[in-house]
Amino acid sequence: MSSIIIIQQAEAVHLITDGAHYERDGTLGLIGSKVRQLPRAETVFALRGIGAFEPFEEIFASCRSFDDVIDTIPSALAFFDLAVRTSVPDAGFPHLGLELVAAGWSDARQAWSVGIASPLPARYPQDQVGISHLPGYVQYEPFVAAPLSCAPPVDIEKAVGRSIPDPAAVNELYPAAAGLAIIEAQRLVPCDLSADGDGFQYVVGGFAELTTVSASGISHRILRTWPDEIGRRLEPAGAESIESVTRRLRDDGTVRLAA
Repeated sequence: MSSIIIIQQAEAVHLITDGAHYERDGTLGLIGSKVRQLPRAETVFALRGIGAFEPFEEIFASCRSFDDVIDTIPSALAFFDLAVRTSVPDAGFPHLGLELVAAGWSDARQAWSVGIASPLPARYPQDQVGISHLPGYVQYEPFVAAPLSCAPPVDIEKAVGRSIPDPAAVNELYPAAAGLAIIEAQRLVPCDLSADGDGFQYVVGGFAELTTVSASGISHRILRTWPDEIGRRLEPAGAESIESVTRRLRDDGTVRLAA
């Protein structure tokens, strides 16, 4: 699973996600939502990297608020990390590359908010352009997301066709239109699934889903579906061929793109 776009506005928070669940070789395994609701906490969470929803759903089930979920995330990620290492000692980067995103109303901040956390150690070598290199990043600990952000990274202003200099500009965005423009740009970005520069694939696919959390509740909406086929690698229309991408990056001396 590959795309999470965050749009935090004064009256709501929005997540735009894709529905591609794929194997290590880039083959599409299934298509489904990467967002789960926590009704008791009036919160949603999404996973990017590995679709291990069940253990987190069980851990978060007793949470009564978004802030409670945020407080529980460090122990949840540490438990997940230990469980994977214990059962699959050589699991390595794939499970560490998980990103957990939670969205809801924060009483502590008095704002609609998004928290992001990961089991990646700080400044992890195989996460050269990822969250583990952000200033102040701490393994397992959630941090407040920027008002507008996306992973994998693309030029957001170019995608939406306008300047977005501050939170006020983010508040003026139409989430469905902006989110769809950004995720379409992400769909054309090849990512290295092997984390060693030898496994580039396109990974944003299935469908684009908008999840909104506001005072009115939680809503989901499919913005677009793509003609991706289970059992095949993603081949977005208009994208550079993977063979060309790999050849170009090797010629340039580039070893990795952001996954």
